[in-house]
Amino acid sequence: MQEALNDPRVPLPHDDVEARLATRRAAALRRSAGWAVRIEWSPVALDDRDRVFDYYDIEQESQRAAIAVDERIVRQIEVLIDSIVGRRRSCSSASAAS
Repeated sequence: MQEALNDPRVPLPHDDVEARLATRRAAALRRSAGWAVRIEWSPVALDDRDRVFDYYDIEQESQRAAIAVDERIVRQIEVLIDSIVGRRRSCSSASAAS
């Protein structure tokens, strides 16, 4: 994260950041439609995610860090989903082989 905080590139406007994240969230939702796993965000979890984003975006004045942290959260959720789906597939294969 320190790398993102020290990034010399020009910061991004908040509206651009929000648009990018909205697009990414929509794409993730479309991809998840075919999965056997459904992720639901509790209001508390979403508030926490927003607070993390705001910390980097506003308090640290680093939109790039805010995006980097949010993307890392999304990637970790995707890893979790892939792990769950993979386990379900292997259980299905084992059941079919029996």
